[in-house]
Amino acid sequence: MHSEIYSYRVRWSVEDEAYIATAVEWPDLAAHGDTPEEALREIRSAVEGAIEFTLEDGEKLPPPLADKKYSGKFVIRVSEDLHRDLAILAAAEGVSLNHMVTELLAGGRATHRVSKELVSA
Repeated sequence: MHSEIYSYRVRWSVEDEAYIATAVEWPDLAAHGDTPEEALREIRSAVEGAIEFTLEDGEKLPPPLADKKYSGKFVIRVSEDLHRDLAILAAAEGVSLNHMVTELLAGGRATHRVSKELVSA
């Protein structure tokens, strides 16, 4: 099993003045680098070591999140005010509350991805 199957995040740390990379499935691991690419190489190397150590100890590896099956449903609690605002917005648009929230989440995800790509460019 190789480190490529896991999910990684790289962010700039003002405090450390370096890029910090983490592996989502291995929350105790982190690595840094002068560039995002270097930080990613370092965390993948750390994960490779963790995989080797874990297997030598006869332990189970964390399953990759990308391989997990998701139902497409989850419950979320929001304030009464936000619930009302979303219901009003959905009614004004002529769509269900579920559809409205799905569209807002999808739009936020797209915005997040675009802003992340702009930062790393």
